[in-house]
Amino acid sequence: EWQKLPTDEKVQHKSWKARLSGYEECIRLFQAQDNEKSAEFSKYLGLLKKFVADSNEIAREKALDAVFSYVENASVATKTVSEVSSGLILKCFNSRLKTKERAIDILMMYIEIEKQDVVQEELVKGLENKQPKIVQSCLEILRRALTEFGSKTFPIKPFLKSVIPLLDDRDKSVRDESKQLLIEVYKWI
Repeated sequence: EWQKLPTDEKVQHKSWKARLSGYEECIRLFQAQDNEKSAEFSKYLGLLKKFVADSNEIAREKALDAVFSYVENASVATKTVSEVSSGLILKCFNSRLKTKERAIDILMMYIEIEKQDVVQEELVKGLENKQPKIVQSCLEILRRALTEFGSKTFPIKPFLKSVIPLLDDRDKSVRDESKQLLIEVYKWI
C-alpha cells in the first residue's frame, strides 16, 4: 500500500523498503530540478536530519545519496548544515566504509558551499566522542578539508587546541590521524 504514497511520505514510512524507495525517488527529484530555489527543496528541509539517521543501514546509504544530491542542487541546503553534520558524524562514521565515504563527501560539499565554520564546529564536537572510529574520522576530515581548501578557507585555530591532547589517545588510529593532521597544519603555517 505504501507504493501509492507521495515521496515525502515514503521517506517517513515505518517500513525500510518504503523509505528506500522514497530516497531513490528523492535522488531523481533533486537532480531533475532546474532551479536551485525550487519549492520542492523547501518541502524536504526538515526531513534531511532524519535521512542521515535512518535506522536501516541499506536505506541510510541511499538516504546519503539523496542528501548529497540535495546539497549539490538546492540553494536552501545551507540551512541544514548543523543538524545534518551532527547526524552524519554520530550515525555514519562508525558504519560501513561506503556509508562513511558518502558522509565525508557530504561534509566536503557543505564546506564547498561556504559553510565551513559550522562543519568545523561539528567536527570539533566529534573529537570529544568516546568512539575512536568517530574521532579518527573527524580528524581525517579536518585534514582533508585543510589540504583541499587551505587555511584561509578552513582556519586552523578553532580545532588546534582540541587536536593536541589526542596525540596521547589510547587508540593508535586516533594518534596516527592526529599526527597526520598536525603535519598538514605545519605545512600551512
